[in-house]
Amino acid sequence: MQPAILPPARLPVTSPRRRLSPRLFRYILGDFLVIFAISTAAFLNLLLIAGLIDDLEEMLQRQVPVATILRYFMLLQPDNLVTVLPMALLLSAMYTVANLQRHNELAAMRASGIALTSAFLPIFATALIVTAAHWWLGDRIAVRAHREAIALRARVTGTREELARMERSAYLAYRQKEHRRDWLFGDFARLGPSRDVFITQFRANGSVAWELHAAEALHRQQQWEFTRAQITVYDERGEYPIAPPEEHLRLVRTDLVERPDDIAFLFQLRPATEQTVSELQHLLTQRNQELQPATRAILATLFYYRLAAPWACLIGVLLGIPLAISRERTATMRSFLLAALVMAGYHVSTQLFVYLGKRQLLPPAAAAFVPTLAILLWGWWEMRRKR
Repeated sequence: MQPAILPPARLPVTSPRRRLSPRLFRYILGDFLVIFAISTAAFLNLLLIAGLIDDLEEMLQRQVPVATILRYFMLLQPDNLVTVLPMALLLSAMYTVANLQRHNELAAMRASGIALTSAFLPIFATALIVTAAHWWLGDRIAVRAHREAIALRARVTGTREELARMERSAYLAYRQKEHRRDWLFGDFARLGPSRDVFITQFRANGSVAWELHAAEALHRQQQWEFTRAQITVYDERGEYPIAPPEEHLRLVRTDLVERPDDIAFLFQLRPATEQTVSELQHLLTQRNQELQPATRAILATLFYYRLAAPWACLIGVLLGIPLAISRERTATMRSFLLAALVMAGYHVSTQLFVYLGKRQLLPPAAAAFVPTLAILLWGWWEMRRKR
């Protein structure tokens, strides 16, 4: 009796994973960098043309020298570059993927065992480098260049009133915690007289000791001079005036140790594009005890926003790559439009969350990072889904 012949045992089928070869790495990287450079230049040119339309005619009418005009528009370019980098990365990543699909190169790489994350490693590496460059450029160069551009434009096109307004800040509140005093300025000026000044002095138990309201206040020779001032003194509980308000046409106070330079730091509350991370950190750490809760919320939200903004570069490729991968050849344009809409929605949501953080409706860190983290997680999930 012959022994039964058993069928050969089936070995588990595995799909070997291969790494991207150096030649393929250079090939994909070269394609991507070329499109990235073209996209960045195109977006910069669009912003430059928009700036020329807005400012050039006025400068020419005021006979501003050509060298000054060139300097002004050169100072605007670092800020423009920070603005266009995420969108340029998005379009470059999508075009590179679409190009690989059109020539069936992406299918060949996947069939040979190269995973998507490996195939697009050159794009991810570039995005991380650009993210770091975005942070450095935006925090070290673009902010200062933008400030200088604004000052230059004000000098060559502004009136005296506009130049004086640059040194002023409307409705500014300041708290001197050590001496338990609150200052409120209807129109603060660091170098000249401030208008509509209101000072509240508190006792150790928190009750109001006195209030001073003046039409103008000027600090010189280590003392404050108030014009058309009115002082109201309150009882021990700070509820009722103990006498009619005292009227002074001119009042000099040497006991108020606050200086305009100490108060002027609140004037630094510019938009996020005009703040550096180090300046915001200094205000939050060195002046934290003097800040009102509303002011602290604004500063903290802007601080975290400056840290979150560069990650939009990584979001660009995390969205662009999976959205560009499609089995339909006619879906390329639809994917481009969808990606552009998602990026626009992302920027709108970041501004909305920043607004909520400034209004103390959300914690500052959450207001700055929640939209960015949500889009990053979505992009990572899309990459996992289409791998």
